Amino acid sequence: MEDIYSLRPPEQAERFRALFEYLDQQYMDLVADYHLLVPPWSLQTLIDRFNRTDRLAGFKLVRSALLDTCILAITKLLMDGDDTNPSLLTMVRPFLKGNRQKRAELLQILEFDYSDWARRISPEERKNNSEAVIKMLEEVGEKRALACRKEFWERVEAIAEDWPKLMRASEKLVPVRNKWIAHFEVEYDPNAKKYEPIKLPSLRDVYLTIEEVVPTITDTVSHLAGLFKNLDISTEQFAAFAKRDAFAFWEISDDSSQLRGPDQ
Repeated sequence: MEDIYSLRPPEQAERFRALFEYLDQQYMDLVADYHLLVPPWSLQTLIDRFNRTDRLAGFKLVRSALLDTCILAITKLLMDGDDTNPSLLTMVRPFLKGNRQKRAELLQILEFDYSDWARRISPEERKNNSEAVIKMLEEVGEKRALACRKEFWERVEAIAEDWPKLMRASEKLVPVRNKWIAHFEVEYDPNAKKYEPIKLPSLRDVYLTIEEVVPTITDTVSHLAGLFKNLDISTEQFAAFAKRDAFAFWEISDDSSQLRGPDQ
């Protein structure tokens, strides 16, 4: 991905809108994977069901594969390093207080796009109404635009406040991805005279970390959607569909919705 800031500000705004659409799709994929992951780690009755069958080996394989898939999905959304990475951190960076002056032209364009709709008067309205009515509509539109500009900066503040949470979330899982999935590391044990994987959190701890990180990502995606799409979205409906599909895959009835941590 080329450096967005090497482009003119109008093109930067266009690229950031496109980047949000890309990350929004990555987020939806993560939600689907996450809800597939939850039952085999949190529903004891499901675990017991497979423990009593000859499908246990396949169950454990799918469970571990889903864990790896979620780790990769999260690190794609959170991995950072510079402004060319397609991550949520890249999306959030221009809204940070320390960067707003440097990115003032970009923010001005986004602010105008967010509020301009409130002032628009269609050619048909101008044709069918008197000058006095048009003037009144313009005054009403300007007041609406002023309220929208205020709302825009409130959304900017909410996005900026997500930065430390996203950084903490990234710090939790990126090392696991780097040393476990992307670059599997082993170390030699001189006492046992064999190589073993380096010490990393247990699979159960990694699952619990994913469970903690996904809501943080959800909040930021919601805040960015509010700014780039000028609307408040509810992620609950999409999560409910993903959960429904996961329950169908694992053959879980709706009355088994109380997920509890396994004893083992």
